[in-house]
Amino acid sequence: MQSKTTNKHEHKTNPHEARKTDKTIVARQDRWYILSTLHLRRLNMKKPSAILFALSVLLLLLASARPHSNYLTKAAAGNIADGMYTIVGEASRRCLEVPNSSCASGIGIQTFDCDKSEASNNQKFNVTSDGSGNYTISPAHSDLCLEVSNEKIAGRTPVLQTECSPGKVSQKWAMSQFGVNLEIRDVQNNRCLDILRKGTGNYAPIYLQSCNDGPNQRWRLNKATLNTDQGIICRASPSHPEHECSGVNDQQKPVSLGKTLTRARCDEVCRVNKMISCKWEGMK
Repeated sequence: MQSKTTNKHEHKTNPHEARKTDKTIVARQDRWYILSTLHLRRLNMKKPSAILFALSVLLLLLASARPHSNYLTKAAAGNIADGMYTIVGEASRRCLEVPNSSCASGIGIQTFDCDKSEASNNQKFNVTSDGSGNYTISPAHSDLCLEVSNEKIAGRTPVLQTECSPGKVSQKWAMSQFGVNLEIRDVQNNRCLDILRKGTGNYAPIYLQSCNDGPNQRWRLNKATLNTDQGIICRASPSHPEHECSGVNDQQKPVSLGKTLTRARCDEVCRVNKMISCKWEGMK
């Protein structure tokens, strides 16, 4: 009888400890903890085994709940409308741009504070479908094309603006949409547009890296319009042709000053030639 009594007492739970445990569960409101505790009570496990069991349950549940790129809502490639956009880094909140509004071929791109006035054309890009689900991306001010460099810098592949060549695979880009974000990949090697060392500041260079679902490889496209008044435009094109610039001199005679791409350039020519007034065909 004594043996039975002793065994019975061994299975009793201390009421004070039970109340303490229940209060902890309610306070935390943690479903993983509750589930683990319920299983432990049923199995009446010893402490070391209980800890291992709780950890295994937690890891299993977290693994099943973890989102992965394979399960993200991913729109079909080729669903981006042609147009002019700024390209904004999801992690950095900064815009892609061509440094110093350069018109030169072979210049790399970087991130910089987005121009809220939208005066800068070097942060705007024409995105144009080739009809096969891929795109060309062209800096709006230069009318060049973003291209994968054939040279590496410290083992990394930079992205440059170069002369456009229709059909050139190194100038073709694929875009896959994840909600409001985009993954931009080069068609040639299927690598992602990436900010060097996950930089979030200004002047961070853009390279290609293996796609890893990181926020530094996520981008947003925001609609933009070309600034033909003040923004720099490197060359004439069907989308922004040159306009006639003329002035009136101090003898009240009209003078032709040639063609310019922007009103700002026309105004500069007028100042140099000491015109009393200036006119740019097509200016607002």
